[in-house]
Amino acid sequence: MDGPAPTRAGLDTLPARLIGLTSLLRDLHFAEEIGQAQWAWRAVPGHRRTRRCPAPGMSAALAHFDPLRTERLPAALIQGRRDHFGARTYQRTEHRAR
Repeated sequence: MDGPAPTRAGLDTLPARLIGLTSLLRDLHFAEEIGQAQWAWRAVPGHRRTRRCPAPGMSAALAHFDPLRTERLPAALIQGRRDHFGARTYQRTEHRAR
């Protein structure tokens, strides 16, 4: 990373480019960093599993990350999320009204 490590004072104010983002992955800088590191990130839970040492935090983070970078999700995953959170706003995309 460039520059000095962030201090507490630096964390209190956000850069203008980050204000209003729903996810840090929508910021080009963070998206590039995560994109470059994702293959090593994916290797860690598998490597740990072969040594019978689970890494549930990393596995959960990957499970959260993958749908964020996918434009369309499998229907079963969408249905499961809808059922889990109780949302009733699911709309099919192949039968849109014109």
